[in-house]
Amino acid sequence: MKEKTKKLSILIGSMLLLSALFVLPSVSAADVRTVYGYIYVNGAIADSFQVEKVVLNFSTQEIEADLFENTTENTTYYIVDFSESKGEIGTFEVTISSASAVNVTWLADENITMESGVYNYSLDLHINTSNPPVNNAPNKPTLESPLDGVTVGSETKATLKVRVTDDDGDSMDVSFYDASDDSQIGSTQTGITSGNTASVTWSGLNSGTTHSWYAIANDGIAQTKSDTWSFKTKASSPPSPPPPSPPPPAETNEPPTAVITGPDIGNAEEELEFDALASSDSDGTIESYEWDLDNDGEYDDATGDTVTHSWSLPPNELSVDYTISLRVTDDDGATETDSKTVTIVKQNNPPGIPNISGPTEGETNIEYNFTISATDEDNDTIQYTIDWGDGNTTTTEFLPNGTSTTQSHSWSKGRTFDITVTAFDNNTETATTYTITITEPEPQPTGKEKEENNILWYILAIILILIILALFLLVAKKREKKK
Repeated sequence: MKEKTKKLSILIGSMLLLSALFVLPSVSAADVRTVYGYIYVNGAIADSFQVEKVVLNFSTQEIEADLFENTTENTTYYIVDFSESKGEIGTFEVTISSASAVNVTWLADENITMESGVYNYSLDLHINTSNPPVNNAPNKPTLESPLDGVTVGSETKATLKVRVTDDDGDSMDVSFYDASDDSQIGSTQTGITSGNTASVTWSGLNSGTTHSWYAIANDGIAQTKSDTWSFKTKASSPPSPPPPSPPPPAETNEPPTAVITGPDIGNAEEELEFDALASSDSDGTIESYEWDLDNDGEYDDATGDTVTHSWSLPPNELSVDYTISLRVTDDDGATETDSKTVTIVKQNNPPGIPNISGPTEGETNIEYNFTISATDEDNDTIQYTIDWGDGNTTTTEFLPNGTSTTQSHSWSKGRTFDITVTAFDNNTETATTYTITITEPEPQPTGKEKEENNILWYILAIILILIILALFLLVAKKREKKK
């Protein structure tokens, strides 16, 4: 009996030691920390499309948070996992969408200090857009012209030009200055976008003199001064004597100029108007306008400076080119002609309303297929353009009339999107709209939450093993008593 009890004690101790070997590494991995919370802009909780990015900054690293949507309340919350030591302080930068093309970043009012033994932090972030955003000063303006130390081609003026850039993508105001007395040259050039040039003309200079200048770029919060550059104006020279006057020309008549103005293309049986009003005579007047509308070489179909005409299409022809001609005569009897080609086409019918079939519901980041087709009464080929409602579009090649096409797309954010499909026959177009609702999956536990779940399962497993061993010992004792 004692020998069996000893063996059982050794077995229990071995199993406890084995369990501890599995549990202890999980406990030692407790350096992973998690911060989560909502974002407030000017005191109001931000909606799902307002927040673009949240970044947690430490002295040794910066970590971008994951953003999730609370679909019930249409709000955004963030979760960020990281590893930092006790006493480290982190700050938060929040980027939100703006009315301009560049999103703007603010420093949150809150920061966070790492505490010993604390791995989960709940912290809502607040930003106030009336405070200055996180801003980088403009880069130093670079010289475009005139090159430093050159002599310009003018005696009394020069065009100064610099290129300006800003790492934040801000627009800048650029001012130019005379380096000799720091007085401003011309007016400030406003609203210069990053990567573009600003210029000003410096007038009233002395000829044959060296002039120095510099420029300052200001993004509304900070400004940066350029290097100082110089150039030399061209020295003045005595004026050249005027050339001798040419003898007066002999009296000759200049012929008139004939010009036909009107459409280049029209529909069959459509009355088209043409005029000769742009015709002219440099040394007199135009006395007559004569038209050849049937291209037989005879100017006997109409007179006057304005005419109208229509053409028919031969059977089975989609388009035909016709030529019209004009002859004008001036007051000295000189004539001039002009011709114009007019393309007459069969009137086009737009494609039918496109058909689109596919899912009406889905989840983010999953590709869904949509089948699209349309027909054209004129049997024209059709090109499809699909606007997916999230800023992305897809355009197909021209496909045979009635041919269907299957296109796929995924959405990165959850909401209801209007898909607009346009059918184009290379002349006219028709469109229709299809609606799909995209939702985001619930966020999965991360970092410390997963680790705590693993530890709980290990503890439950140990308890179950102890219960089984206790039952085994109890049965063994009863059998021993019976013997």
